Amino acid sequence: MENTQTILDQELTPETISRRKLLPWWMKAFSWIFMVFAVFIPVGFVAAIIFNMNPQIAMYGIETTDPLSLIGIILSAIYLLKGAVGFGLWFEKDWAITAGLVDAAIGIIACVYVMFVVPLTENSGGQTVNFRLEILFVGLFLFGLLRVRGKW
Repeated sequence: MENTQTILDQELTPETISRRKLLPWWMKAFSWIFMVFAVFIPVGFVAAIIFNMNPQIAMYGIETTDPLSLIGIILSAIYLLKGAVGFGLWFEKDWAITAGLVDAAIGIIACVYVMFVVPLTENSGGQTVNFRLEILFVGLFLFGLLRVRGKW
């Protein structure tokens, strides 16, 4: 006997949910924001090389006005990673959650570095902690990714 599917079986089969519907609205919004920012990274490099312009790049309390410096390249790579994660989440790619977890780990490490290591290495004379609000958002992003990882 052949294993055939009837109309009744098709009606009882649960519909496949879009992966994008698993994401909260704010993750969808930030996916688009970072995809747009990632497009401007090559524009900043071209402006720096051809027109000798120095656009400001900043993330997690690290900033530079020289996109061709080591810090500029690292920040540009972070923005490109965030753009790739946004792309992967929006277009429901299999690798999106893993890339998002890597992005969140980098964000947490960068925030902890800026909050605790940088104040100790500066010649400020005091030991202050510069709390970065971004760590809360990165933590929410990480929690959101972990929540949808199983269904993705």
